[in-house]
This record gives sequence, structure tokens and C-alpha cells, in this order.
Amino acid sequence: MEAHLHQLLTELEEAGRQHDAQEPDHARKMLNLEPASAHLLSILVRSSRRRRLLEIGTSNGYSTIWLAWATRPFGGHVISIDREAHKLALADNNLRQAGLREVVDLIHGNATQVVATLAGPFDCVFFDADRLSAPSQLALLLPKLTAEVFLLADNALSHPQEIAAYLAAVQALPQFEHLVLPVGRGVSLAYRQADTTTPVRKCIMEESQTIQRYLAAVPKAELHVHLEGSIRPQTLLELARRNKVTLPFSTLEEVQLWFTFRDFEHFIQLYITASRCLKTAEDYELIVYEFGEEMVRQNVRYAEVTFSASMHDALGVAHDTYFNGLNRGRELARRDFGVEIRWVFDIARSIQDEAQRRQLADFTTRMAIEYMHDGVVALGLGGGEAGYPPEYFAPWFERALSAGLHSTPHAGEGAGPASVWGALHTLGAERIGHGVRSIEDPALINHLAQQCIPLEICPGSNICLGIYPSFAAHPLPRLYAAGVQLSVNSDDPSMLNTTLNQDVERLHSAFGLDLDAIDDILLNGVRHSFLPAERKLTMETEFRLEMAHLRKELGLL
Repeated sequence: MEAHLHQLLTELEEAGRQHDAQEPDHARKMLNLEPASAHLLSILVRSSRRRRLLEIGTSNGYSTIWLAWATRPFGGHVISIDREAHKLALADNNLRQAGLREVVDLIHGNATQVVATLAGPFDCVFFDADRLSAPSQLALLLPKLTAEVFLLADNALSHPQEIAAYLAAVQALPQFEHLVLPVGRGVSLAYRQADTTTPVRKCIMEESQTIQRYLAAVPKAELHVHLEGSIRPQTLLELARRNKVTLPFSTLEEVQLWFTFRDFEHFIQLYITASRCLKTAEDYELIVYEFGEEMVRQNVRYAEVTFSASMHDALGVAHDTYFNGLNRGRELARRDFGVEIRWVFDIARSIQDEAQRRQLADFTTRMAIEYMHDGVVALGLGGGEAGYPPEYFAPWFERALSAGLHSTPHAGEGAGPASVWGALHTLGAERIGHGVRSIEDPALINHLAQQCIPLEICPGSNICLGIYPSFAAHPLPRLYAAGVQLSVNSDDPSMLNTTLNQDVERLHSAFGLDLDAIDDILLNGVRHSFLPAERKLTMETEFRLEMAHLRKELGLL
């Protein structure tokens, strides 16, 4: 999809969301499709070459744009009906901005009455207005449908009572098959076919599976992942047994239950408990080696891994012990799996005792500088943001930057845009860990986009930790459309029960991004790494060649 069109759709999503939050009259709400649902509709239309589309419920034209864009390459056309004149006026303007007005006929009126006058035939009908009227509209349309028609409706899962009569009507149609696809609020798809040797269900599943295969196989680089949060649960149990550490659990099932997020303080306790199980250089070597094994399983070629050195020092582990183990594991992972790991040492910000906070910041910075020729590339800043603004830590980042380290502090996750501004102005941040709440400040978004300052986005983590209630509410698509450079990351995969591949797959399934946008985000993992410039260029070239080969092999060109 063209960049200007993606930007327009993102703006319409946000404008519709804000409008609906403030509008008490249900009839005047925009009630736009979820982005993932809209993207699914466009895939269905484009992959099956639909040319005669009918949309009942135009609203501001958000879904109309998706349908028109999908059918235009085949000379297709959309008829869209809405009873609200002011919404049709908005749709008219938005379609003109999209350059798709000539693809769409907008009709004002009662949809049931209008449908009775239409000649058809239609090969795709999208019911997106009053679902209570949809059964009678369907009855009027049946003689006007092609043999290969798709019947689509939204809210099949979110509003079961409202849509029940329509679902019963399509399920009762002879020679039709019906699916409810768990995308967005639930998309109902009913279809019949002239050629029963190529079932639609199979085509949809194959398309989805092909994209999933591509996203799993595509090369990746990860910039925001914590080593302690990546320890395998079974390894944690083995380390505790080996080092005679008493844990509040003894089985894998109990580990998973204990890892269930409660609040940030509990999350910190998870970190401390996991770290207490590490005693010897062999322990650190093991967890790094297993991290490398997981990298190769997910086709991650390069990772900048955050490690909380001061926490291990506070637990009584000598820095030579853990660092020798870290680098031994790193070298073995490179030898056996062909993956490359570098380190980000992060300062723990949320230490209540100021003297201890300063002492640990001194220690972390000193160790990061000392080992910068042994794989440490940056100084980070982690822990709870509330009450611990970035400005306080400026002296340590100034020291690290002067020594030649990079700066990648956490900001804009638990705290708002002010923390991101603080990280930029006082810590010399070259990347922002998380940074999702930058979306709350348009001036900040413009600054990040213009200065090409990337955000390390961790979608699964953001939902698990309650930063956003759902992927539908997550600002990733809006950030990307605004021109902000993004990478996708797993944060603490073991503790949050996620993987990088799952977060990459969500770019498509949850956020509705196309493969070009996803490839761009994945390449950002290389472009915004702290590798030397020549190595970055080489790796990006390798990734691009492999992406092109995979697309050709899977028929995704």
C-alpha cells in the first residue's frame, strides 16, 4: 500500500477513535473497522479478484478506502450506502484524498430501500451498518449475487446478540459455507462457489499460513531483550537445584503461574529471583548459549541483549565471574549457531536509597566502559520510571558517551512523553527503549520522525504489563504511519510468555501491516543497531536478498 494512503488510514483510525470516545449519540459515531479486520477484507478482495462490491454502512469511508484500494487493480467498483448525509460527506472527502473517488459510488438513503433498487450482480457484500436490518437486506440481495459471492460482516464475536439474526440467516443458506474469523471483533464470511475444487476456506488458510511461514523464516535482528527475562523456565529450575536456591515453585506449571504478571513490583521480584539462581561462570554461559539457541530457532541473526550487571554484583557475584560466563556463552553461540550477540549494560533506576542508587549507577557505567571492547556497546536505563526521571542519570550517560558507548535508555513506557524528552535532552539517547507513549505528544512524534530516532517497540510486553489494554489500542500502526522509525522486540520473552516471532506475526495479524511495512520494520533492527556502519550495510544487504528469495519461493512477490 502506498505510504500516503497508509498515513491517511492511520489518521482516520485515530480521528474515528477520538470522535467516538466523545460522541454520546451512537448513530453519529464512526464505528470504524479494526485495522486487522480491514486488512483481512482487502486480502480477501484482492486475492480473489472481486470486482463488484457492495458496502452497507459507509461511515467516514475508512473501510470503503480499503475495499476500493483492493479492487482497483482489476477494474473493480464499490457501491457504498449510508443513511447519514454528514458521514457520506466525510467519506467523499476522504476518498478524494485517497485518490479512489472514481472507484466508488456513494448513495445516501435507507439501505434496505436502496438495496431493493440495485441491479447487481455483486461478488462481494459487506454488511457494516444496522445488523438488525441485515437479514432482510440479504433476502433482497440473494437474486443479485454471483455464484462466487463473499458475504462479509463485522462484530461477529464482539456483538453476538446484535448479529445473531444475520448469522442465522447466512447459516441457513443452502450451498453456502460459513466461517467466523477471529480477527478484530470477529469477521463473518459466508460463501458459495461455482468451482468446488478450490474451497475458499482452504485458500484463506493457505494465504494466512504462507504469510506466517514467511514471517517465521525471515531474518531478524533484536535490539530490546533482557537476558534475565529470557531464561528458560526448565533451566531456572535446574539452576536452582544445582546451586541449592530455594524457590517459591518446584514444577514448570508453577513457574508459569508465578510468572503471571501482577504488578511492576512483582515483575522486579521475578528478575531478582531468577538472578539469585546464577552463581558460577558456567551458569551464565548456559543461559547465554540457550539464548543463542533460541535466536537461531527464530532466525534472529543479531541481538543487543540487556544485562543488569549491578544486580548480580549486589547478589555477591564477582564481575569477572559473570562476564567471563557471558562472553564464553556468546562465543559458543557464535560458533555453534552462527548468531552474534552484543551487550547493553543497564542502570537500575528505581532504587529507593539514593546512596545505593548512585553507587550502582557508578558500578554499571564503570563496568560498561571497562568491557566495551569485549562486546558491550551501550549504556541503558531500566526499572520503574515513576519517580525516577531520566534527568537524574545524566552524569553517568555523559561519562559513557564520552568513552564511546551508545545510549539507549527506557522511556515513555510507564511514564509519558516527558520521560522521552528527558532521555533525548539529557541522556543523549540514540534509541528509546519502548517509547510507545510518545504518541501522546504530536510535537514529540514529529521530532522523532524528523531526527530518525528509533523506538524499540515490544508489543506483547506492552499488553502483558498493562500499558495498553489490547493490540487494537496499541499505537504501533500510528507511530509507523507518522514516520517514526520502529523495531519490534520481545523484551522479556520467558517471563511474559511471548517470543520475537510472535511479536513479528502480530505486525500482520493484530496491526494489519502489509509485508513491505513489516520488512521495513525488521530491517530497522539492523539499521538502528550499534554495529559498525560497514557491518550494518553488509547485514542489511544479506537480509534484503534473503527476504526477496523467501518471497519468490513462497509466491509473495
